[in-house]
Amino acid sequence: MIVSLGLPHTFIRPSFFMQNLSTTHREDICQRNDLFIPAGNAKTSFIDTADIAAVAAKVLTTPI
Repeated sequence: MIVSLGLPHTFIRPSFFMQNLSTTHREDICQRNDLFIPAGNAKTSFIDTADIAAVAAKVLTTPI
């Protein structure tokens, strides 16, 4: 709807967070040497939450 209304916008849609490697996925990595991501055969990437925040801050503070 945002796109169809022609409103200025930026979609920020991170997939997986780097921080999850040392929390949520830590046990699987340490004990099983495995990392299960429910993404099928798709390629995935991890991003640090600080980088997401930096992009959001730039978008919110930069005039159109």
